[in-house]
Amino acid sequence: MATKILVGGSQEVAQVNTHVPSNQDDGDTWSLELTDEDGHSTTLEFESTVAETVKEIVDAFTALAAAAKAGGDVPWGKVTVTDDDAILTITADTAGVPFAVVSATVGGTWTDDTPTACSGPGLYGQAENWLGGVAAEAGDDAIISNEITHRIYGYDASAVALNSFVIENGTNVPIGSRHKPLQVDLQDAKRADLGGTAETFLSIKGEGATIYVNRAAIAATDGQYGLHLETGETDMVVNVACGRNESVGIAAHDGTTMTAVTVYVVSGVVTIGEGVTITTVYAQGSEATCYCWPNLTTIYARDGAALYREGASTATNIYVQNGNAMMYERSTGLVGHVYVADAGVDCTLSTAIRDWTNTDCYDGYTIKDPHQSITHSQPITYNYCDHTAHDRGTNYNVKYEDAA
Repeated sequence: MATKILVGGSQEVAQVNTHVPSNQDDGDTWSLELTDEDGHSTTLEFESTVAETVKEIVDAFTALAAAAKAGGDVPWGKVTVTDDDAILTITADTAGVPFAVVSATVGGTWTDDTPTACSGPGLYGQAENWLGGVAAEAGDDAIISNEITHRIYGYDASAVALNSFVIENGTNVPIGSRHKPLQVDLQDAKRADLGGTAETFLSIKGEGATIYVNRAAIAATDGQYGLHLETGETDMVVNVACGRNESVGIAAHDGTTMTAVTVYVVSGVVTIGEGVTITTVYAQGSEATCYCWPNLTTIYARDGAALYREGASTATNIYVQNGNAMMYERSTGLVGHVYVADAGVDCTLSTAIRDWTNTDCYDGYTIKDPHQSITHSQPITYNYCDHTAHDRGTNYNVKYEDAA
């Protein structure tokens, strides 16, 4: 086990790939799928109508690539494609920016090579970017230095199980991208500490591991997040205690998933997406704002926290307690039991109908539901308090029963 520090600094070299067709025949189909550094992919395809020569095939792909680039295609717009009548050559327009090509044929044969590999300070997997010249290996403590000055591209390092993973506080370079996050793996029950202050996309594995979010970027616009987390594994715990306006998205984008047993939000703005498998969420503290979409067993909003329940999510138990915590109810999902004490529930942001099976109110509670959007399947219980702090608008009946 060793400590490895990613510092960047390797020389920028433009990547070059070559592709040579052979064994061509009438009716063959040839394709090249190009993926850029951000994970965007486009496929070019050529179908032989006669037994084309090698020259005709490479000329066809040179023309297809030029047309794609001229037409604004994103991946093909970042490379230049040439040929010498026998070899198709794809060269990165910018040194240090990686790309990947997957070739496929039906009937013919592609021979692929990378005579010049990409090199640059943004490559997580390049040994020269690590202090000491050796990239992080299984069992190492991997650290991304806050002195790094170049964007770190997405990379799949999930085959290397680390003892720990750290993004030092104040690391101010983008890491990964939405379609190509940086993928890391932690050994079971290990720890990650995340302190980046630029937009970061991470996929973290590790059964029983704990993720501490100490810093995150402030979201540029709605629907974006400073830190994007996905993947996860059984029994993972996520702790968020970043700056009040710094934002974290946990499987917040369509198509992403995250598995964890518990999420704690002490400070920061956290959005928990529909692709999440989580048991319990705690939003605790006056600087905690949490948007919950998934189906959960238990939700806590405590000590001044703001929690927004969204979508069609369901929950077994919701506790809104202490210090004027507030749950903003915008979900149409079922809740088994809601407890409100010295805190509030506000239903005025959405008039959608929702079903609460059991509701327990305690001293200091407030429930704002002037549109009567909540269907209470069972009688509401007012414990050591009365119903006057429950705003249900007008035209409703109250039935009094003695407590059991």
